[in-house]
Amino acid sequence: MIFTKSASAHVMNSNNVYEDLALTDAANDIVLLTSLNLVTAVDDSKQFKPQQTLSAEQFAAWVANYNGLQADSTVELAKLALEKNYVITIDGDATYEMVNEAFFQNTVALDEPTATMTHEQFAAFVVDHLTENFFEKRN
Repeated sequence: MIFTKSASAHVMNSNNVYEDLALTDAANDIVLLTSLNLVTAVDDSKQFKPQQTLSAEQFAAWVANYNGLQADSTVELAKLALEKNYVITIDGDATYEMVNEAFFQNTVALDEPTATMTHEQFAAFVVDHLTENFFEKRN
């Protein structure tokens, strides 16, 4: 008796993960962070919005998602991240200092800690520092 099993896999790449990655040089970084379950589409769309300034709320939702928290909306995810002290605020725009704290335990030397960033700058920054305590999740 011969059994066959059919399988398919969804391969993430810059052509299929978000509709707007042709607009950024950080497409590969964004795909990598998506595959790590770190970032998701903005506003539950198929758009990553690479040139949009990263809000503290969107960043907090990504932090919550990465840490396994679940909710029905970006707002709810952000509130959970704040409640768990994964982020210090969900108001305003995200800064390099906030990203450094949430993902790198303040181990990255920053030239301008309070500078804000776009979504693509966030992706490039995180990928550039992936080896600096990134995978040590908080408990």
